[in-house]
This record gives sequence, structure tokens and C-alpha cells, in this order.
Amino acid sequence: MNIKKSIKKIIEIFLIVTLCVIVTKFFIGKEQEKNRKNVTASFSQKNDKEKHSSEDYKEIRKRENKKNRKKNKKEIEYSPDTSISGRNIGNSTEVGEQSISSGNKKYKIDYDHIIGGDINSSGEKVTGGHTLLRGDVRIIKKIGNPASNGVYKASVEIRRPDGKWQKKTSNGGVNTMFPENWDEKRVIDEINSAWENKKELRGRDSNMWQGISKSGVLIRGYKKPRITAYPIYEGDR
Repeated sequence: MNIKKSIKKIIEIFLIVTLCVIVTKFFIGKEQEKNRKNVTASFSQKNDKEKHSSEDYKEIRKRENKKNRKKNKKEIEYSPDTSISGRNIGNSTEVGEQSISSGNKKYKIDYDHIIGGDINSSGEKVTGGHTLLRGDVRIIKKIGNPASNGVYKASVEIRRPDGKWQKKTSNGGVNTMFPENWDEKRVIDEINSAWENKKELRGRDSNMWQGISKSGVLIRGYKKPRITAYPIYEGDR
């Protein structure tokens, strides 16, 4: 009788222990599942945050780049004195960039002769060439300092049609040059404004004219056989 009671007691204890183990495993499993979900959710939130941060950064950079492009475009369009940079090669200076605009060639002025230079009808002497804008005029030596308005004097060579460089010898080899920071449009506009208020040059060749440009530069030239123009250095008036 006592043996039966003992066996029954053992079975009851075994069942209780087994039940406790099962219940414990159940709750442990639920807790582990909860932790896994929390970790997954946290990782997902982190990825989303990083993704959004990356997208926000890209969007900000995109807006900044667009803003900078508009700003640069505006500066190019509205800069009145876009300079044409020169490149020094030994004792000469050659143009580094092309003129942005050809300007309004509204008068029968030989703008090409003035800006780029050419040769006379006999083919012996080079003439014109009062800027470095087209690459066919180069400086041998600058003479003195630029005037307050930017006009300067120099000894120059002009490229002939055959490609050879020839020194300009008229006026004792001294050539007056339009300011280096003027582009082609500016040169043409200044010449036009001087021509519009031109006067005959008294006491000199009746074939000459002169006028003051809109920025105050005195410009002089010939009327025949073609209309020419060149700047006057302030000290030479």
C-alpha cells in the first residue's frame, strides 16, 4: 500500500515538474520572439532613417547644384566687362580665350582691321591690330604703364595671311591698344559710341575723325578709304 502511494507521489511530482518545464519553455520562447521582433524593427527603422538621410542629402545637393548653375549663368549673361585673358609666351602675349560676342557692327567701320589687324594694299606693311582678341596680334614689348582708362601702348607683331609674323612699324613702331579687359562686344560698342558723336580733327589731316566713347576713351581714326579707329593714350592727346 505504501509502495503504491510512493509511486503515485513520484508520478505527481514528475507531472508537475514536466508541466513547469513546458510552461517555462513557452514563456521563454515568447520572450525570445518578442526580442527578435524588436531587433528587426529597430534595424528596419535604422535602415529607413539612413535611407531617408541619404535621399535628403541627395535632394539638398541637387537643389544647391541647380542654384549654382543659375547663378553662374546669370553672371555670364549680365557681366558687362567679361575679360579676355592673355597668355604670355616669352616676350609676346597671345589671346587665351575667344570673344563671347561679336557686338553690333552697325556702321561701315572696318572692325576687323581694328580688332585683328591686316596688311595694306601693297602687301608690304601690317596695319590695325589694336586688340589681342583674335590671336593674330601679339605683343613684343609693352611701353610704359596703362592709362587710368586701361588704354596702353606696345610694340606688336601682326600675323600675315601666309602665317608669318611681321612687326608693325607705323607711328614709330608704337601701337595703342584698347583695354585688355574689354571683349569684342565692348570694343565695338565703345567705337560705335565715339563715332556717333564724332568731330573732324582740326589742324590735322581732314580725313581724320575723333570722338569720345561712352566710357570716356578718346578714339581717333580715318574716314577714307575705309573707316578705322584706334584709342588715344591719355598722355598723348
